[in-house]
Amino acid sequence: MALVARSMYKLILRVHVRREIDPYAYKYLLDHQPWSVNWDGEIFLFRAMNQWDMEKFSEDLMSFGYKWSKDLNDADFAWSDLEVPSLDWLEEIPATPLKKNLDPLHLWQMKNSHIDWFHDGIDIQYRGTDYDW
Repeated sequence: MALVARSMYKLILRVHVRREIDPYAYKYLLDHQPWSVNWDGEIFLFRAMNQWDMEKFSEDLMSFGYKWSKDLNDADFAWSDLEVPSLDWLEEIPATPLKKNLDPLHLWQMKNSHIDWFHDGIDIQYRGTDYDW
């Protein structure tokens, strides 16, 4: 699934990494699910209205074993405002609507992902039926 990135502050996380992560981290992410409909099993997009929530969420992720670095090399998560973060595992892609009632979008997804749907906050949209990307 690709993610629609909306809101002022965003944190994008690749959930599955090649290091030991505290198993409680997955419960923590699922507990925050109502705050963010953008979760596809590969990447998680946390949205917040203030920097303090972002800082707390980042500290919690690091306490579980996720890596965050200022240069973003091999980082598991990053903050973003309007631009897609420069992470080697993340890409922004244009989604072209295949139906007249849909608007063009830009999606974030894991590079080389084969997931063919996304949640736009209201409905699930499918590649080849609703959008092409």
